[in-house]
Amino acid sequence: MSSSLVSEAPRSLLKAQYGVMMAGSSISLTVSATLATFIWRNSKEEGGRRLTTPYRRYLFAICICDIMQSSALLFGPISVPRDASETFFLARGNLYSCVIDGVVFLTGAQGVQYYVVVLCFSFLYKIKYNMKDKDFLKRYDKWIHTAFLTYATLVNIGLLVSKNIYATESGAFCYPHKAYPFGCDEDPEVYGECKRNEQGLLLSFLLVVVLTVVSFTCIIVTMVKLVNHVVSIGNITRKRFRKSIAMSNASNGLDDSTGRSTSGHNRRVSFMFSSENRRSRNESSEIDSEPRRRPTLKNIWSYFAKEGDLNSSMNASEIGESSHSANHNRRQSSALATFQSRGEKKARERERAITIQAMLYAGSFMFVYIWPFVGAIAFLCGAITTTKGYFINSILGYCIFPLGGLLNGIVYTRQKANIIRNVKGCSRIQSFMYVVANGGELPDDCKNIRHNRRLLNNQKDDAPRPNVFKRCLHSVKTWMWRTKFFKKREWSEQPSMEKESPLSLDQNPNNQSSKSLHPAETLETPVVGTKDKQEDESTNQTSLEDVPLPRGALSSGISLESEVEQNERLDCERLESGLSIVESIAEEDEDIVNDDTDFGLSHFESFIDR
Repeated sequence: MSSSLVSEAPRSLLKAQYGVMMAGSSISLTVSATLATFIWRNSKEEGGRRLTTPYRRYLFAICICDIMQSSALLFGPISVPRDASETFFLARGNLYSCVIDGVVFLTGAQGVQYYVVVLCFSFLYKIKYNMKDKDFLKRYDKWIHTAFLTYATLVNIGLLVSKNIYATESGAFCYPHKAYPFGCDEDPEVYGECKRNEQGLLLSFLLVVVLTVVSFTCIIVTMVKLVNHVVSIGNITRKRFRKSIAMSNASNGLDDSTGRSTSGHNRRVSFMFSSENRRSRNESSEIDSEPRRRPTLKNIWSYFAKEGDLNSSMNASEIGESSHSANHNRRQSSALATFQSRGEKKARERERAITIQAMLYAGSFMFVYIWPFVGAIAFLCGAITTTKGYFINSILGYCIFPLGGLLNGIVYTRQKANIIRNVKGCSRIQSFMYVVANGGELPDDCKNIRHNRRLLNNQKDDAPRPNVFKRCLHSVKTWMWRTKFFKKREWSEQPSMEKESPLSLDQNPNNQSSKSLHPAETLETPVVGTKDKQEDESTNQTSLEDVPLPRGALSSGISLESEVEQNERLDCERLESGLSIVESIAEEDEDIVNDDTDFGLSHFESFIDR
């Protein structure tokens, strides 16, 4: 007969197992309780109703079930009966505490699996079948809760009546696992007749293996359908946008470039008109040929009338009208290309986001439940529990399975946490805490989807073009200011250069900071017309006015100052002309962008209506 390695393990090993399991269950219990509390507090809607969306309601149900499961695992070693085994050093309970712990654990564990599947189905119905939250809750919600409560009640009553809830071999918690006393089902003469858990193996197979397989299969099926639907919608959207841009180019007389790709950033919409629609010009005309509009009901007569007169010259009004029409067609095709690229980009991002989220749903479920599933399969197949592989699997199960609530909270709040992390620039832990504090939802300052998309850099190619010219204007102004600042600094540092003409000394006698090119500038120069001058005259001190300037000094000073002023004036004129040109370009481009946006929005709305 094979005895369990866990039951014969030393106390230090059991302490490690119990410690890991209780630590993980306490973390999961804290996260689930916090998230459930904030969901209940922050989900109050108009009219005093709470939990009005499937996401909130079923996430709240998952948190409640995980609280039950984590609590049973946390207090499991204590609730085990004292007489179960001598190695269960934390056992302080009795039969009734063990039964209560087993019922709570079974209800919570099955509820987590059940509501995870229900949440996946709600996502599928919302995205694929366009079902509103109110309609889904009205049609399916009561049946969902009724089915789970009925199933859990019947299972628990059956286990209580058949006396199939007792401590496991490790003494970690109570569960219908193996007959008690341990080994009675293998050798009743040695261990005595079985008192409890006589059908423990069969019930363990049904509750662990079958239920896990069914739940995982449902999750995989729903996620595959969801991803397939999103990918097909993205393909349809791309085809419609390509068809729309092709029809627009054909109606405007534009030729699409066939030498490049028709998707993504490599798309190129040609703004050149076909040769058939070009209008000939007179050889004497100095104006380049302009693209011509296609014939319509309004201009069909003038179109063919002017087509026959190939040698006729075009007057100024016709040139302006043709140029305006060409610019309008260019703006139309540019707007359609922008919306086409934006639509394909959104489709790709949606496919990627939903695919990653679906993989995380299935992966987190498998990562949590794979260890008890493998252990149950190995045990039911008659594997020896004293082997090293079985022992490692049990250790991993004790470490990972209690953290199911934490993993569920991270996975189901991941998308909103990413939005908050990019909007507020915080870490992943802080963004997760923001989502938990808001009950699994986004804060009020992060609910603007368009604003969030721009902050997430999802529309880098859709940035308004006038902003580029505004930045250019700002850089030019900054450069002007720096140029003037450094020029003034250079002038102030040159000792031999004057900022004012020497003639200003006679006209402005109060200027004491003026410098002269004469060597006598080292002499004291009192202000003219003041008491200081009278004192200087009385003391026979020489003033600057009395010193004769050398020949050519005055003229050289005047020519030097005029040359500096002339250079500065020319620089300012060049900068002002450049700024005026840039401002005019920015104004014209802003008008073009506004026209493109209006046309694009109208075309997009008509496309949605079709």
